[in-house]
Order: sequence, then structure tokens, then C-alpha cells
Amino acid sequence: MVEITVLSRGGQGGILGNKLLGTVAFADGFRDVTAIPIIGAERRGAPITAYLRISNEPIRRIDPVKKPDYVLILDETLLQYPAIFSSLQETTVIVNTENGRAYKFPRGVSVFEVPATRIAIDLDLRVAGQPVINVAMIGAFARASGLVTLPSIKKVMDGYFGKKGSLNYQAALKAFELTQEVPHDE
Repeated sequence: MVEITVLSRGGQGGILGNKLLGTVAFADGFRDVTAIPIIGAERRGAPITAYLRISNEPIRRIDPVKKPDYVLILDETLLQYPAIFSSLQETTVIVNTENGRAYKFPRGVSVFEVPATRIAIDLDLRVAGQPVINVAMIGAFARASGLVTLPSIKKVMDGYFGKKGSLNYQAALKAFELTQEVPHDE
């Protein structure tokens, strides 16, 4: 079983992105998927956490993920909270940033950066004037993990977004191309 945590702010599409990532994983052959949103105050800008489990065996858990294999951080300002770092142990973190070296992650944590906000702005992927970065983060996850594929992302984007599926897929493809591992400072 692969466990994933998505950290975002209200309005960035973190919960929808979590659900779409689960759908992509299912399209890629994972037999069971469980998406668990945790929503506090429902307002734009409020911190949001969502959990996703993907597996080839039945999943019988709906509790929050405590030791994620992957953490997607859609808003790098969330890294100012110490509680986030305390949950990162032997995991892979994918951050929406162009400055991943600015953050000091614990040993055993692999870090990937992706300019998801820039991609959304360049493609004019916006809702209520704000860049929506969830699909770009799915492309970054595909690159960093190798667990999901671009053809499945395209299939799910076309099915979910209809005419805008192609534009959303472009965001995922661009993120896949631009995602890079952040070297550890020794």
C-alpha cells in the first residue's frame, strides 16, 4: 500500500487533486483507492489536508495517514509550520516551489520541486483569479514516484474536465518535464 498526504490551502484544488490522483492510480491498474479529505474551516486560504491510499490489495482503513510514503505540498508557505516537518520521516516530498534548496528537510527525506504556480499562470489555469495547481502536482507526482503514467493522467483529465481536459493535461505534462530532485546539502 502506498500512502500519500496532500497539504494545501483552500482554493488551490488540493482535495480535488487528491481525488483525481486516486482516479489516475486506479486507471493505471491499482485495484483499490481511498481518498480521505480533512476539512476544517471551509474558506479560501485555510490549510487543508487530504490523504490518499492506493493499493493492489483491498484497503480497509480510513484513518489519517501517519507515515506517508509521499507528501505533496501545494503551498510552500505551509512549510513554516513545525508540525509538518515532524511528520516527515523516510518519505518523498514534492513541493510547489522554485526554491527547494531554501528548506532544510530531515535526513532520509527525498525532495522534489516543481514550479506548479508558474505553470498554472502560464497556461491561465485559474479559478476566481487564483492559479489552480492540483493537476500540475499530479504530473510532478508521476515524475517523482513513477507510480502513475502520463497516458492515464490524460485519460482522467479528458474524462473529468471535458473540453478543458487538454489544457489540464498540458499542466501535468509540463510539471512532469520540470520536476526535479533537490540535492541534499551535506
